[in-house]
Amino acid sequence: MVADMNEGKSCRGIVRGLMGVLLLGILGSGLAPASVMGDDVVSRYNQLKREFQCSTVIPEKDRRIEAIQASILNLEAMLRENTRGKVSDKCLYLIGQGYHHLYDITRNRENLKTAIEHYRQVAQKYPSSPIADDAQYLLGMLHLQDNPSQAYIEFSKVGLFFPKGDKRHKAAEMAEKLEKRLGCGPKKRSGSIPSPPNEFSASVSGSPPGETPAAPNHAAAHGSTNTSKPSPSEPSGSESGICPTMRQLHRIHHVTGDEYTRVVLYTDGPVPFEKQITHADPKAKQSAKIAVLLKDCILNPKLTIDEPERDPFLKRVSASQLDGAQSRVILDVDSIDAYRIFSLSDPFRVIVDVRGKLPERKSAAAETDGGPSEPPARAEQPESAVISRENSRKPQKSPVVPSLAQQLALDVKRIVIDPGHGGKDKGAIGPNNVYEKDVVLAIAKI
Repeated sequence: MVADMNEGKSCRGIVRGLMGVLLLGILGSGLAPASVMGDDVVSRYNQLKREFQCSTVIPEKDRRIEAIQASILNLEAMLRENTRGKVSDKCLYLIGQGYHHLYDITRNRENLKTAIEHYRQVAQKYPSSPIADDAQYLLGMLHLQDNPSQAYIEFSKVGLFFPKGDKRHKAAEMAEKLEKRLGCGPKKRSGSIPSPPNEFSASVSGSPPGETPAAPNHAAAHGSTNTSKPSPSEPSGSESGICPTMRQLHRIHHVTGDEYTRVVLYTDGPVPFEKQITHADPKAKQSAKIAVLLKDCILNPKLTIDEPERDPFLKRVSASQLDGAQSRVILDVDSIDAYRIFSLSDPFRVIVDVRGKLPERKSAAAETDGGPSEPPARAEQPESAVISRENSRKPQKSPVVPSLAQQLALDVKRIVIDPGHGGKDKGAIGPNNVYEKDVVLAIAKI
């Protein structure tokens, strides 16, 4: 009992300090709180975590909201510091939990959106963090009320991306319950009773390993009269009958030739896809874009993208996760003369070929005054300069032609070609006594 009293006094002192921090934040002082100015990053984070935990157990609703907001300000201040990423994942996670609590209390959709953004950052930016699976699990919890289909996707990601995480079993249980709720799972066994809808709460139910979970406002989560309805595109209840199927986009690779660039999207199975083309707008200084929408496909947090270097056509490749099991890959290119998008199998991959115009090289005179370039007089150039310039051109090799494996986007190091025939098997004989075995061997060596 004495320990509880000391605990309560400690929290009351921390809460008073948080109120001061919130006042400074409102006044726009821009000063970091005193608790964030220490030298030890871990100890500073532990202090902020303690402040956050105290803020969530304040009985009075208004004071609890203010204290949580002050804790969020402290964590954001620390996140902006140069901590070399040592506690960035934990700060993002606690900020997400802060907005999660605020949503439980106020049912404000902006708080819900911000909580989802921060959890998503933890899962995607720090997939090796021990709390990445916790963040992914809470993403599913936040979608339960309004979008059970999306919640099913988020819970399924826990097992796919974090198979060793401590939340994988809970996530699998929630996904199984959602299968029944959506009417898309295995047939019910006799005597089984479906879970009641109110079991799916959006309250905070997880905390980082080794940390005390902050107590959410369950009354706000369960007792709220939320009248929001899913949009027609969002499956709800047993009307859907279909659980989303998911593939993973795990690698993006590109190969550059003399006249084209090929970008390859590797997934772990066949996926339907759509394209959207935006042509370049020189007046607005906007490059052309080719967007590929991969349906029933999610981004692996450890997705690798080969960045284009000195590519004459391709400027940038980016990938993003959209709502639902959809991913989008965008190719920024200088210009598009022609393109084609198709798929190949074994392994399945989506191929994007882009053909464009190589940028014309301008002479120094044309670049300075825009006038026609004239060959400089030989007398003005020392012979040594001319020789060195010619020598500097010699090591420069023409672009290497992509190998057959690269052109076919095969993730292999060697392709063996069997021409057929050979030895005693001469094959067909031509009119000039040419053996088929010699012809096919000559073709195979090309």
